[in-house]
Amino acid sequence: MIPKKESSSPLPSDYRPISLTSCVGKFIERIVRNRLYKFLEEKKLIIKEQSGFRSKRGTADNLVFITQKIQECINREKKVCGIFFDISKAFDRAWHYGIVFKLVKFGVPRYLVRFVKYFLSDRSFRVLINEFITIIFLIFCGVPQGSVLGPLLFLACIMDIPLASVKSLSYSALFADDLCCIFIFTNSTVAVQKRMREYLESLVDWLFKWRLKMNVTKCCYTIFSKGGRNAIKFDLQMNGKSIPYTPNPTFLGITFDERLTFRVHVENLRIRALKRLNIIKIFSHKSWHLNKTTLINIYRALMGSIFDYSFFIVACCSNLCLDRIQTTQNRAIRCIYRLKWDSPTDQLFPLSGVLPLRARFLQLGARYLLKSLLFKNPFTALLVSEYKRSFSEITKKNKLSTPLCYFISVMGLVYCFFVVLVLNILKFRLMLIDLLSW
Repeated sequence: MIPKKESSSPLPSDYRPISLTSCVGKFIERIVRNRLYKFLEEKKLIIKEQSGFRSKRGTADNLVFITQKIQECINREKKVCGIFFDISKAFDRAWHYGIVFKLVKFGVPRYLVRFVKYFLSDRSFRVLINEFITIIFLIFCGVPQGSVLGPLLFLACIMDIPLASVKSLSYSALFADDLCCIFIFTNSTVAVQKRMREYLESLVDWLFKWRLKMNVTKCCYTIFSKGGRNAIKFDLQMNGKSIPYTPNPTFLGITFDERLTFRVHVENLRIRALKRLNIIKIFSHKSWHLNKTTLINIYRALMGSIFDYSFFIVACCSNLCLDRIQTTQNRAIRCIYRLKWDSPTDQLFPLSGVLPLRARFLQLGARYLLKSLLFKNPFTALLVSEYKRSFSEITKKNKLSTPLCYFISVMGLVYCFFVVLVLNILKFRLMLIDLLSW
């Protein structure tokens, strides 16, 4: 049993059951998993909004998509109601017969369905706590966490989940069992509340049909707008319980706020970075005898990783907000090179080879967008196509106000640099040919 949070809780519900399976079993699972995944992808049975446990997909797809759509609506002086869902123990409650039924329904080859059926049936488990081991219990539902095939079977379980996806009205993003739906509206709230209630009813019916349950207490909704909430309130219910309002919801590790400024997230990021800075201070002491390259790699692993995960916030954060975490990066570099606290900031980056956070975020954003288009990510392709059609309306007040505006502008600069470089190389080759011919 592995704790879900960094705490030693006595409650069994606060621990995650990770299955320890044999190496031979994992080898066979990997073979079946590759064939089943290839079939589901070729037939396009996994919805494009699902980014979890898929090749060349990740949490950045959902985070960039949601941030881009909310910022577009704010630029158009519209409001967005975002609902963040939490399915209770989704992996542990996946219905075995439901998974097999869906695989048969979508035409998966018989031999794969037969393997999955026998893989899920007659399973048992026991728990080791210190030196004590429990008796054997039978498993009647759930996919084994810690197995190779388990995550893909869970995707098969929820690949027909209802989504709120109506162009210019509502969008959805899904990562494994983490679901976020946004509903766009102007001043009138009657129509959008009706649409949200209809969607919630369809979602409750689907969950009941496939023996899953929503944890309403952990669900929440937030209203995003330029001027804040303005006393707008919706009566949203699931299973007779009201969904609470939260001004700072957390989705895939990112804390949002009503005006999409990410101030709360940046503050949380700064606190986490300061805790990890203490580790760098210890390693940078001369008694460890570590060279500068090793210390820079430690910085990238401890602090750079948590900074890089939030690269898309660069379009929405103010300079003052980014400066709060930039000072933390500066302190880490000064600590590694044993510089004075008031040493010039401009000298830190050429010395260490580390980019400032704003430049690093823009680099990661352009790289992410380029890879998404190169690998034909359908979710990102939808985002870019809708952005191109409404570019003038989105950017009429502020040309660089959304993540795509920033990333595409950087890609344009890189493209221009590449063209100039190629022209210079061609010019040099022509000069070399003339010289050799002479």
